Amino acid sequence: MGIDNQKELIMQFRRNLPNWERALRAGGGIAALIAAFAVPMPTSVIAGFAIAGAILLVTAAAGFCPLCALAGRRLPE
Repeated sequence: MGIDNQKELIMQFRRNLPNWERALRAGGGIAALIAAFAVPMPTSVIAGFAIAGAILLVTAAAGFCPLCALAGRRLPE
């Protein structure tokens, strides 16, 4: 992979989440992780909440959502 191809790949990962949505995702991720470890539930439900919480926190921290990018969502310049 040449340097030009690497620059194109990096340029594709621009933020596509507004700050208000990043805050909501972070709050939702924290709430999901708390629910996963504080509320008694079946193991599969705990795993689902933990995975969802982790995904929400990672997308909030990065400001990039791959599914939103796939749908063509972009922040205004």
